[in-house]
Amino acid sequence: MEKMAHAHHLKIKSIIHVDSPQAVIHCVEIGVGISLVPASMDTFYPNIYVHTISNEYAAVQTEFIYKKLSSSNPALLRFINLLQGSVRA
Repeated sequence: MEKMAHAHHLKIKSIIHVDSPQAVIHCVEIGVGISLVPASMDTFYPNIYVHTISNEYAAVQTEFIYKKLSSSNPALLRFINLLQGSVRA
């Protein structure tokens, strides 16, 4: 995520590292952050959207997750478009 943000001149305010996939999901569910996760990770949760990112940023299939109630945030929507490769910086 840092490489992608740097390539598109985006600033990340803070990065939180967690030790378990469940902690990642929980942080996203409560609106603390967003994440890139392996596609093999079970990400079917009612309050989380999943988007496949472009191969440009994924050595393995990786998915981006975020809290559903955040979907009206214009910055988040632009970031999703960047992930999907439909917008260039």
